[in-house]
Amino acid sequence: MTPDQALRAIVAAAFAQLRANEPGVLLSDDPEYVHQMRVAIRRMRSALRLFDHGAARELRKRRGSALKGLASVLGRSRDLDVFAAAVAPVLRDVPAAQARRARAAIRARVREARDAARAHLRSPAHERLMTHLALWLAAPAEAHARQGALLTLARRMLEVQARKVTRGAARFSALDDEARHDLRIEIKRARYAAEFFADLFDRAAAKSYAGALATAQDSLGSLTDIKTAQALLRDFGFDGAVESRILGAWIDHAAGAEAALGRAFAACSGAQGYWKRQH
Repeated sequence: MTPDQALRAIVAAAFAQLRANEPGVLLSDDPEYVHQMRVAIRRMRSALRLFDHGAARELRKRRGSALKGLASVLGRSRDLDVFAAAVAPVLRDVPAAQARRARAAIRARVREARDAARAHLRSPAHERLMTHLALWLAAPAEAHARQGALLTLARRMLEVQARKVTRGAARFSALDDEARHDLRIEIKRARYAAEFFADLFDRAAAKSYAGALATAQDSLGSLTDIKTAQALLRDFGFDGAVESRILGAWIDHAAGAEAALGRAFAACSGAQGYWKRQH
């Protein structure tokens, strides 16, 4: 398989996942469909950035903004779904009248974000994006490349991403919120690279590394979710007592995240380098 064929296989799988979950977003209130669409977009965008050759660059140049816009509108819906699920247990301990007002406000925002996502999916711009992706996938892939090109490319990608994760982990305590967000993106790309190329190397080693990266990604997400929660709380304008309870619960939820992140970084470091060995 050539690098171009590998890229198209990854994008094709993400595209199929994207399309398969669209009806669920349009017709159901189950938040899992939004989540699965976001996963598909993340994998597709990560693949296009990781490969970064002619075909990938051309697609990013022509449709990168549209993919980012789709990710953004689904992200807003997903953030509110996560917020609503996290807040629900807290509101059981809030005075009934305040809890009712809070639930009604959250439901309204969740519905508003979901309606915005549905409107986007029904838009001509979205259909143009889907048509362009389908046509790009239908075009012939590069069939000829020097022997071992994909393996060489995979090793380089994994090594580059591993260095970025290692540098970020070493400086983590000094990183500001924006830098932590950027580090989470690099961790995600390293994880996807490990998953994309698992068949080229020892699968058990690749799975171990990807698992450690996933834990780091989730732990860092728990820390950054506090900022999202704070922004949403300001936006809702809840009663002070309700806001304090909700934020306190969110902080408690993230209390062990930094320790878990440290363990995950150590596991990532220990699992690195398998791509240098012969399969």
